[in-house]
Amino acid sequence: MTTQVTSGFNSEGVSLSAPISLSSANGEFNFSQAEANTKTSQVPYNLDSQKIEVPARTEAKVKVLLERVKDTGKVELNAAFDNNSSFTLQYPNKPAGYLTTVGVVDYFANASSNYVLDGRLKLDQGKLNFNGSGEYSAEYSTGFSVGLEFFDLDTGAPKSVDGAKKSYSVPVKK
Repeated sequence: MTTQVTSGFNSEGVSLSAPISLSSANGEFNFSQAEANTKTSQVPYNLDSQKIEVPARTEAKVKVLLERVKDTGKVELNAAFDNNSSFTLQYPNKPAGYLTTVGVVDYFANASSNYVLDGRLKLDQGKLNFNGSGEYSAEYSTGFSVGLEFFDLDTGAPKSVDGAKKSYSVPVKK
């Protein structure tokens, strides 16, 4: 899955990120970065071994199909931070190694008088609200099937064994 912020914020080096969940796919948006972030995962699919009887002068072909879907879309990034959300700062006028933890709301509420709050941020009743947007694209599996076909070795023509083609399906892990 690939995610990208199209309308975010960055305040004097402050970056905030939040994990999101879209159905069964997971992604992460960094509220201040516009470059694309990609997360991948792999799921193995196993089909138990099968006993297949192949008649004389017959070729058996196994076809495996992993069905995939590509999905893209836009998401609204809305967040409400309180002072339980905090970050650690080192002030430039303090000795090296001096760090302090500041609540997100306090940081923006106590900013200098000439500081202009980003238009996507709003202080409201002890919370810092953020409204932004992002985009995502994902490619994921929707099905896994195995088909078995028989062909006459002399003619190459499809051949019916026991009157039917054989096929197996494996459920997709969610």
